Amino acid sequence: MRFVIYELYNYFDCRFYQLQPSLSSKSNDTITTFLIELHKLGKLHSLNYEFIFKYLVYQYDYWNDKRIEGFGNHTRIVNIFGPKAYSRYVRILDNPTYSWYNAEKTLKDTYGIDRAFLKNFYPKEVGKELKVHEDEENEKTIFDQNGPVQLLHCLDSTTLYKHTSDICSNCSMKDECLVMLKSTYYRIYKKRGYGNKTSVEQKSKVEHSI
Repeated sequence: MRFVIYELYNYFDCRFYQLQPSLSSKSNDTITTFLIELHKLGKLHSLNYEFIFKYLVYQYDYWNDKRIEGFGNHTRIVNIFGPKAYSRYVRILDNPTYSWYNAEKTLKDTYGIDRAFLKNFYPKEVGKELKVHEDEENEKTIFDQNGPVQLLHCLDSTTLYKHTSDICSNCSMKDECLVMLKSTYYRIYKKRGYGNKTSVEQKSKVEHSI
């Protein structure tokens, strides 16, 4: 998901400024802080392609009629994903007069920023349903303790919750990870059988008893 954030940011920024965005060694830290903030606010489960696109629509609509002192009048990544930027986004969600339609239309008509670009990110790895893959299992144990940091890493490096994985079944973040799986990779979520009434706990017991 971190890759998708960078790619969408690059897409918006290139069309908005007609230049490649300037990324520094601190860019990754900015994105990590953004993801941690989403987790603290209980919003990490809503992180998907549509969310990122909508978030960036607001941020670039906000900067559309403003100047940045220095940096060639070019926003930096912290102006888009930093704490102040996220706070602005949260406030605008409660503003009934803000027109998301007009904001998106302006960016499309003026800069060619088109929602159709999202099609590039819809997952093609739907074959990874229930089989446990060693490469993913290794990624799930990068950090000593499962928790928010490991969850963020799994979001970046795996297809998230899979009840046939012992690591997933014993993870303290499995409930939140399952919600993220539904939001981020809905086709995989259904392929793994989570779209019916059978609970994850029941599936896990059945699968591991075979």
